[in-house]
Amino acid sequence: NIIILIFLTLIITYLLLRNGALKKTFCKLRLLTPLWKKINKLLEVLYNYRHHKKVLLSTFIISIIFVLFGVFSTYLYFLSIAIKVPLLELILIYTVTQLMGLFPISINSIGITEGSYIILFGLIGISSVDALTVALIGRVLLMLVSLSGGIAFILRDKLI
Repeated sequence: NIIILIFLTLIITYLLLRNGALKKTFCKLRLLTPLWKKINKLLEVLYNYRHHKKVLLSTFIISIIFVLFGVFSTYLYFLSIAIKVPLLELILIYTVTQLMGLFPISINSIGITEGSYIILFGLIGISSVDALTVALIGRVLLMLVSLSGGIAFILRDKLI
């Protein structure tokens, strides 16, 4: 529901600001000008792909699969500390947390993900310690996987 609300808000905002006095007013605010340019660029790219329905569909399916892998791994992290999380709530919280991590507030969304887990999983009755534990398990495993790729990249000439 939150994702749909955010998406609809962005669409309505774009439609309102696309033409007219509101756009001129917001463009005068220098702080919002870079954001407006990025939104326009994104919409132009999407508009260019309007005739490539297979590409859009395959990209959408790959994105859904990617999210489901993240949800499944988070579910396994919770099971590893003997907590069963309702799947629908897990999907919603995971998705919202990932979206919050996209905002450039901190490097690699460190602290954003963990804080989101604590707050959002707390809403469904999971303790802050358990939510933080799961967030840190995910963070450490992600770093280990990334580190292994970095080591392989550094040693690529020696390995071949």
